[in-house]
Amino acid sequence: GADDEFTLRENRAAFQRLWLRPRVMVNVANIDMTCSVLGHKSSLPIYITATALGKLADPEGECALTRAAHAQGIIQMCPTLGSCSLDEMMAAKQPGQTQFFQLYVNSNRKLTEEIVKKAEKGGCKALCITVDAPQLGRREKDMRNKATAEANLQKGDGSVNRSAGVARALSSFIDPALCWDDLAWFKSITRMPLVLKGVQCAEDAVMAAHYGCAAVILSNHGGRQLDCARSGIEILPEVMAALRAHGLENKIEVWVDGGVRRGTDILKAVALGAKCVGVGRPFL
Repeated sequence: GADDEFTLRENRAAFQRLWLRPRVMVNVANIDMTCSVLGHKSSLPIYITATALGKLADPEGECALTRAAHAQGIIQMCPTLGSCSLDEMMAAKQPGQTQFFQLYVNSNRKLTEEIVKKAEKGGCKALCITVDAPQLGRREKDMRNKATAEANLQKGDGSVNRSAGVARALSSFIDPALCWDDLAWFKSITRMPLVLKGVQCAEDAVMAAHYGCAAVILSNHGGRQLDCARSGIEILPEVMAALRAHGLENKIEVWVDGGVRRGTDILKAVALGAKCVGVGRPFL
């Protein structure tokens, strides 16, 4: 987590402060938890969110998650900074399986355009642009480790500084100038619906809807970016209220990630208006 890891801990604590309001005498003999995410069916309101360097957790890396997503009928968000290449993840998917693509925007927009077009050509159904990492959070535990692993994207890149931790070595290419005006450019290079990953307040969710985004992901980057940022589940009620106040609740989907560890966490998010939740660390 970033700095003192308040946000890392808060992602769990925020769920634990929410209490259920059970109703009884309802026929629950047959339960259907399927849902539709951007029009794509999922067996549960849950998806595997993008995490870097899957091979740190398992030798087969992200491809193991691809197979698991297919086996359980849920969606996988493929990461920019995977240990496996995007080609490998797309090759591991089965017919009819849904994958989204998570994008860190490169300062070199030609390279960004190439990878976006590769994801679309490979069948990815949504482009999830990470917007909460214009500068990398100060992850002090990580900084004590020297980077030895590298993302597939960076193989052979001698310019990468590996002396300040894994995360900083991975993120040196990310464009700090990314802004709302860039969404028009993304719409010009891809037909994939745009999702903003890392929205952290109601105002930005409303902005995303006005700019034509298909969904926002309420997330603080797993507590690894700005410490003292609120959790996604905490800001969800105000985001839904703002969207309803502007008549936008049916124009954009709201997803949440960060701190989801139990089935009851998923139910809390859905009850408060989320379409689905993303899970990262537990899948690793």
